[in-house]
Amino acid sequence: MRKYVLFQMTEPLRQSLISQHIFYVEQAQARLLLQFSELNTKESAEQLINSWMKENQYRFNPGFHDEGDFYAEACERYHALLNLGNQTRLSVVSGLYHEWDKQFRQWLVDEIEHLCSSEQLKNAIWKANSGELAELMKSVGWDWNEQPYYQVIDACRLVVNVYKHGDGPSIKTLRAQYPKYLVDEFARTTLTSSDLFYRPLNYTHLKINDAHIQAFSDAIVAFWNDVPDSIHDNQDLSPPAWFSKARLKQDSTLEKPAAHG
Repeated sequence: MRKYVLFQMTEPLRQSLISQHIFYVEQAQARLLLQFSELNTKESAEQLINSWMKENQYRFNPGFHDEGDFYAEACERYHALLNLGNQTRLSVVSGLYHEWDKQFRQWLVDEIEHLCSSEQLKNAIWKANSGELAELMKSVGWDWNEQPYYQVIDACRLVVNVYKHGDGPSIKTLRAQYPKYLVDEFARTTLTSSDLFYRPLNYTHLKINDAHIQAFSDAIVAFWNDVPDSIHDNQDLSPPAWFSKARLKQDSTLEKPAAHG
């Protein structure tokens, strides 16, 4: 019995998707992140604080100002710059994750449209969460949840959700499964599931460094390289309920008799 191709990843498309992703990360590093790369060193902190105090010494009046307050203001400016660097890195991570997510969904939609033109299935793909998409791929023989890159992409997803929504549902999962992205700068430690002496860290403790970005990027490249060249149908296919429901809606729409005038 002839088997039909359900999903196909051509090599030109694969390489194009990888190339676009790598270009995004390289340009973000060169044009945005490089300027923040050395801020975390003690030497940089001292240099920036001393530079600010020197540039603003004309404002200091011993008769009215406390030298400690003046120094504290310089430190506050330095920490604001650190926060700007973190926010910039989080924006870059958000961009690379959402672009990967959209490209993956678009590939699925394009491949489905080769078999049938279905608005119901198309909408279902765009509405499905990441777990449901993984469930769909597993049902056709590609279980990418079992691959090493999966947890890194999953962590990236949670980081982006916390960055966007703050203390929403994702913060609890991030704390439990990937606590290294939540950092208490004052304690200089990360939260673990066994910690009983710290209040739960929240979205304000979300910290991303250049190594995290590279790990997220490498995982996305690994994902695209792992997409099978061709995924065929077979008699044992059992798609998830959400996909089957959308397909049944499409079938019922096609079976409706045309209205008579």
